Amino acid sequence: MGGQAPVDYRVGVLFPYLSRQDVHVFLQAVAVRDDPRDVFARWLPMKMAAKPLPWTPTFPYAPMPDPLARLVAERLRRLPVMASNYFDEPRPRVEYVALANVISNQYHVDLDYVDRLSVRAAAARTPELLAAFCMPQPRLPDPVVTGTRTSQQVFIEDIAYLAGRPEVRRVNRGVVELRIRLIPQGSFLSCAEADTGSGPVVVAGNGTHRMIALLRAGHTHAPLLVRPAFSAQDLGLGRPTGFSPEILSSRRPPRLVDFLDPTFCGVVRAEKTLRSTRLVLQLDNEIPRPPDGEA
Repeated sequence: MGGQAPVDYRVGVLFPYLSRQDVHVFLQAVAVRDDPRDVFARWLPMKMAAKPLPWTPTFPYAPMPDPLARLVAERLRRLPVMASNYFDEPRPRVEYVALANVISNQYHVDLDYVDRLSVRAAAARTPELLAAFCMPQPRLPDPVVTGTRTSQQVFIEDIAYLAGRPEVRRVNRGVVELRIRLIPQGSFLSCAEADTGSGPVVVAGNGTHRMIALLRAGHTHAPLLVRPAFSAQDLGLGRPTGFSPEILSSRRPPRLVDFLDPTFCGVVRAEKTLRSTRLVLQLDNEIPRPPDGEA
């Protein structure tokens, strides 16, 4: 697969929560097409005008309806490798989370991607469709790689795991075929739970854009994988383009719902290049002996 041409997209930025230095970091990290002076000209009025009201977090969890809870449990059982990879736990904890309570750990998102996801989120009105949207079942052709060399390259959209040993089959004299099975990494919605002293609060983890799309489509709750957080790293905070850990102690921390409010979310034009993951499969040792009867 060759390189992809850059594409334009809209970035939603939570300007009122950013300092001037934060805006500088954003401009360095994102390929913004707008003039930097225009970006600062938009940031300052929003920073001065927005007055976030104090927010008292409420308990973020609710009982999950039985049909949805059963479907979610089934999806976790189908993907033991993926599920345990999230939090190094054999049985990840799942909660029915109030999306309006989810704190954002990042200050910008791809609004065009949110628009595309919102169409699917609006259609997810049954337990089956909601479970599929929040906890998608990854699929790849099996086998994804068939080659006659000891080194093979494949381009895939998501990181994948090798499952078991390569299957070996003799094609003809002097040619051995290697068949490798891959399991793609899932993309379950997740969050991290922190205790601020007045009860648990949840910070977005994987699937930020889908959570915003669910909010836009009118969903109030969604099933999320939840893990306890004991550090800023566990919360996904402190990254160059993310919020600092101090947001948890602020009077009104930034929430995912703020990306849907033009008072808090400014729009900036940027460009990006679509990427694929290159997975190189190479056998450094001797090719395994073909099964009996095929040598």
